[in-house]
Amino acid sequence: MSKLKKLKQKAWWQPGIEVFSQISVLIVFPLLLAIYLGNWLQDRYGHEPWIYIGCVATAFVITNIGLVVITVKASKKMQNISDDNKKEKE
Repeated sequence: MSKLKKLKQKAWWQPGIEVFSQISVLIVFPLLLAIYLGNWLQDRYGHEPWIYIGCVATAFVITNIGLVVITVKASKKMQNISDDNKKEKE
């Protein structure tokens, strides 16, 4: 294997860590933003829990859509890697 190919090739665990970090960020940040935004809007407009619940529900929907997008991208990437490995073996 050439040095350039070795440099481009990632360790076996790096793609998993990348997906884990993307998913973690996608779960944590929208929820934290919704909590703070919901509390601020609730204090400002005084509509008891409905604004807060609406913000958290919106964050939940955004997170789920993002999870699907990340999962589909990761699965396509893994399929491409698998196909490349099969071609190299032939």
